[in-house]
Amino acid sequence: MDHVIIRPGELTLKGNNRRWFERILHQNLKAALALHGVTGIDRRHGRYYIGPREDAHRIAREAAKVFGVVHTSPALRCGRSEEEISEAALRRVADRSA
Repeated sequence: MDHVIIRPGELTLKGNNRRWFERILHQNLKAALALHGVTGIDRRHGRYYIGPREDAHRIAREAAKVFGVVHTSPALRCGRSEEEISEAALRRVADRSA
């Protein structure tokens, strides 16, 4: 696994303060993970993405400690086609078997 997906908790609140909470969470993630050499965190579609990293499992564990994060997942990035997904899965299984 070479990437990390970070899922925040529910940020839907009354009023127009959702963006403020998202910005605070992003700042807290950057501060916590900077200690581990993370320099970039992308935010898309309500999730945060980090990668590629050789230490994705460790970064996922550290990100899970940040208040407001409910789930983290080390992930393998690949193409969208069924063939590309199958090839990536087979490579992952072969790497674990070696």
